[in-house]
Formats: sequence, structure tokens, C-alpha cells
Amino acid sequence: MVEYSQNFLLDRNLVRKLINKSDISEGDLVLDIGAGEGIITREILRKVGENGKVIAVEIDRDAVSILEDLFSDYPQVDITKEDIKNYQLPQEKFKVFSNIPFNLTSEIMNKLLFTQNGFTTGNIVMQKEAAFMYGGDQIREPNTLKSIQANPFYEFSLAYHFHPADFIPQPRVDIVLLNIRKRLHPLIPENQKVDYLNFTSFLAQDRYSEGRWRKLFTKKQLDFMRKSYGLMDKGISSQQTTSLIKAFNSFVSYTPLPQKELVTDAYMRHKQQASKLQKQTITSV
Repeated sequence: MVEYSQNFLLDRNLVRKLINKSDISEGDLVLDIGAGEGIITREILRKVGENGKVIAVEIDRDAVSILEDLFSDYPQVDITKEDIKNYQLPQEKFKVFSNIPFNLTSEIMNKLLFTQNGFTTGNIVMQKEAAFMYGGDQIREPNTLKSIQANPFYEFSLAYHFHPADFIPQPRVDIVLLNIRKRLHPLIPENQKVDYLNFTSFLAQDRYSEGRWRKLFTKKQLDFMRKSYGLMDKGISSQQTTSLIKAFNSFVSYTPLPQKELVTDAYMRHKQQASKLQKQTITSV
């Protein structure tokens, strides 16, 4: 099925090298999303050892059969035949090393970064363009709404640039390994994460000081934030993360409750709208 199409890594030595450079260690719980025929699963197993656990999530029936045969003697490998979009992520601490289906990048990243789960660190093979969208100014690229929403809670870096010949079939786009690490000390308290996602999603469609901003702040407040926080008369993705965090803190402290309720479920509505647009694009292709 096109929906689950994937570019598979070929070189076991390269995979081993990359996993050895990661922070995966003895006894870890590690998730391999879109495990295919197990080239990554096998090397994760070497690192986590007998006291660790690998969860290989794969939807393709033939690939699952291969995985079950390959790891039948390894009880620490859990082969899970399930669509990752429906899979319930572990609540205990876990890491990810995965070559994901590129057309599911948004769904997988949203699930890892913005749902309640035990994700701590990840090394994820993805298109360079997608990595830029999440890393934003942390990897010296322009911010996007995705990076603005993720940056207070995660650190991003590019760990490796692949060659097209590393995959079968060979991709026609640049592929990288994106390293993700959950911040030990988030820039926004974890219990305000949903509020921050709603706040930024609500403001995403307007430039600074336009309609939606004016629904949450007075003119005096906006003038103060422009001068003191460095906010610019541009869209939200052009702002610095630190400036938006300060604006969010002002929202939490000073915006009256009726105005605060305007942002309720804004993140969910934005996700639904983005999903609808994506389906329309796929249908039109």
C-alpha cells in the first residue's frame, strides 16, 4: 500500500555505527517504528542486552513474519503488528531509534512529542525538510509552528546525513538522522504544555498584534510585549521561541479567564484542519 511505503536502510554496519553513537544503553526500553525486516531492531538488541527490551512496531504482515522468525529466541524483543497511528505508546521511559515511513512523519512526531507518554530521547531517520520543521532555530533553520511548539520541551540536532545509496529504493530527497532529547528542565512547566500548544495554535494564523492577539491582550500589553519581549510584526513562525514563551507567561498571568477560554482546544482544531488539508492534497495528486 502506498500509505505505508518506506525507504529501507541497507548497510548493517552503518546502522550499528549510528546506534553505537546514540545514548541507547544496556537495559533500555527502545521502540523501533516501522521495523521492516529488522536491520535496526537487531542492532538495538545488541545494545540493550538481556536486561533491555525492544518493541518492533510493524504493520506489514510479511515483514512481521520475518521479524517473528528472526527474533523467536529473544524474549526481550516484542513484535507488535499494529498501525503506529493506533499504537499506544509506553508510559514508562523509552527511547526511539527508527527509520519511519516518511509519509507518516507528522503523525509519528506529533504522537511522540505532544501526547502523554514516556518518550525521552530519539534518533529518527526522516526527510531533511521535515527535520528542519521540527528543529527550527535549534539547527539554524527558520522556525515553524512545529518547532515553536516543540522547542520549550525538546532539544534537536542533526546526527547524520545519509547518501541516497544507503536506502532501497533510493530516495529522491535528502535524508537525515534527527536527534531529539527531552529537556531535563523544560522552558515551560510540563503541566502547562497543553495550554502552550493551544495558545500558539490559536495565534498561528495571525501576525503579531492582529485580531487574535488583540482578543487575548490589551493594546497596552501588546505595546509592552513588543518593546520588552522582542516580538515582531510577523507571523508566529517568524518569532523567537523565547519571545513567545514570555508572551505565553503573560497570557497565563494576566489574561482574564473569558479570553483564556478562547484558546481551548485550539491545538486539536489545528491538527484536524491540517489532517483535512493533507487528505485533500493526497486525493488531488
